[in-house]
Amino acid sequence: MTRGAGLRCRLIGVAILASTLLSASIAADQRPYGVPPAYEGALDSLAAINIRNVELQTLHDDLAEPWAFEFLSPDELLVTETRGRLLRVPLAADRPVIVISGLPIIATSQQQTGLLDVALHPQFEQNHRIYFSYAEADP
Repeated sequence: MTRGAGLRCRLIGVAILASTLLSASIAADQRPYGVPPAYEGALDSLAAINIRNVELQTLHDDLAEPWAFEFLSPDELLVTETRGRLLRVPLAADRPVIVISGLPIIATSQQQTGLLDVALHPQFEQNHRIYFSYAEADP
């Protein structure tokens, strides 16, 4: 191979590498169409990538740091908040959010804090059992 041909091959290789890196950085900067980030610095959700033409509607704005939810019925949720509240949240704006009482004392000032996950017992309709995880407060 002549010196000119070797230089030409290197230049072609550099051009291919540059175009690959440029196209990768452009692709990495694109957000899913119509889906704003949940908060500044949030990573894209894999589910959000396929969402198109979604209309967002706020039904209740009195939730403080919601963490997890479970459907009680097609029109009502149980929602946990990291600050220690368990809420019964209707999926209708004209019905109030109900705070459920009787929970244990929950840690809210440590590193791993709050009321976390919630799940219904498989026979919830018969026994009305709810399972939840939480960070227990120090005695």
